[in-house]
Amino acid sequence: MKSILFSHSYFLRFDPKQWATGQPYAPIGTLYAAAVMREKDYAVSFFDTMFTHGPEDILPALRISAPDYFVLYDDGFNYLTKMCLTRKRFGGPLDQIRDAAKRLKSWGLTEAPEEVATRALAII
Repeated sequence: MKSILFSHSYFLRFDPKQWATGQPYAPIGTLYAAAVMREKDYAVSFFDTMFTHGPEDILPALRISAPDYFVLYDDGFNYLTKMCLTRKRFGGPLDQIRDAAKRLKSWGLTEAPEEVATRALAII
């Protein structure tokens, strides 16, 4: 059975105002996508980035679970997605994405870091 690790890019800490209110947002789209793939007989796991400190926090989960596929699901209509993408456009964690991609490559989990970073830049 193929395995999939799902995650999302909502980092509540990236928005100090929302962090102060303590109002998390459930990653409904990501959970729906995971449920669909579970129904298709994939072994599905989920890593919630809502309260993590940054993108690098998912690396241990990737290393431990070593999934066949890693899906970073983003709902373009979600407020936090827009906020996080704005952060990425204007000085956010693109260097962290590149660093994480290099680490993943060294573990044999993904393609070249430049390709990952290029796709990340294309998204934002």
